[in-house]
Amino acid sequence: MKLARWNYLGPRSTPQEIRDLRKSSFDAQRTMGMPVIHKHRWTEIDVREGRAQHCPYHDVAYDQDSEFDPYCFGTGYLGGWADGIITFITIADTQEDQIRIGEGGVLLMETHPNFTAPWTPNMGDGDLLITGDFDVKSWDIITERERYLLEEVTPRTIRGFQHKVQTREYKIQQEGMFDKLPHNHPWYNVPIIFDYNNLPPIPVVPPGGEPGEEGFLTTVTRDIRILAIAGTPSSTERALRIATRGDASQTETSIAVAGKSTGVVVVFEGDY
Repeated sequence: MKLARWNYLGPRSTPQEIRDLRKSSFDAQRTMGMPVIHKHRWTEIDVREGRAQHCPYHDVAYDQDSEFDPYCFGTGYLGGWADGIITFITIADTQEDQIRIGEGGVLLMETHPNFTAPWTPNMGDGDLLITGDFDVKSWDIITERERYLLEEVTPRTIRGFQHKVQTREYKIQQEGMFDKLPHNHPWYNVPIIFDYNNLPPIPVVPPGGEPGEEGFLTTVTRDIRILAIAGTPSSTERALRIATRGDASQTETSIAVAGKSTGVVVVFEGDY
């Protein structure tokens, strides 16, 4: 398992005071905190910068992605999240309770633990945190335990002057809250490392419209056997009666073939 860029304090141009504060935060998380796996949720920024791609298994009929899709997980992006990396966080002893109105007007009391993390890796709302037991030598995960969804992530910054002219913000650490996902939540199926080399064929929507629209075309492949040809060889139109061979039965249909010297166009008629 890959560790975050531990003790990376920024480029050389970073003021020494900022580097000291970041190192102090790193040391506090490493000493007092706990190791977790962080998975950054893909965004449109990641797509524009070439780190992620939109889900190729998008359901065009419903204009959404299924939450149970094992390739995009309802996020709209292939893989859903970046591969997990290990970092350290501390969880506050105090918890913030919130009252939420549930279905039927029922009042629900929810607990949102607060956490603090170093300034890197960048965390944001919708990211996943995964707890577990680790081999501290190889950092391989031994047992995975709970999964949490980050929310209200806020970078803690201070302002400073660069070259005594321009005011600049420097991130020192990150804070936020998270919600524990129930064990039957489908996002427990999100792999820590996504296998981009083991994907099914990408469905193709041919031109002619979307499903349910007039003129929508679909492409199917059939193993066919020509039974008869009606028409003279010199005609530009002829009818073919074909049979598709299946495991248990055969179905017959007809197609019309219209062609000239430049090529042949096949139009299906009837059920196929």
